[in-house]
Amino acid sequence: MRERKQIALVSSGANGPAEGGCGEIDEATSNAIDLYGSNAMTAVAWRALNAHFDGNAQEYQFWCKVFGRLSLFAQAGLQT
Repeated sequence: MRERKQIALVSSGANGPAEGGCGEIDEATSNAIDLYGSNAMTAVAWRALNAHFDGNAQEYQFWCKVFGRLSLFAQAGLQT
């Protein structure tokens, strides 16, 4: 059975992403693609919306960056 990855950050704390550095965005992007395949953008969008409505601006910004990275892959015709 395929191991499922959690969309997570390397250095996230109890309150969400610590810095949202490029490495963390790359890892979350990769994990989203591995876990959700062609639905990665939808899953990340839901994460961003949940963070927004929870009032967590830092986490919201992070997931928006991940969404942006996924959209670049989609525009380039790479599988997301």
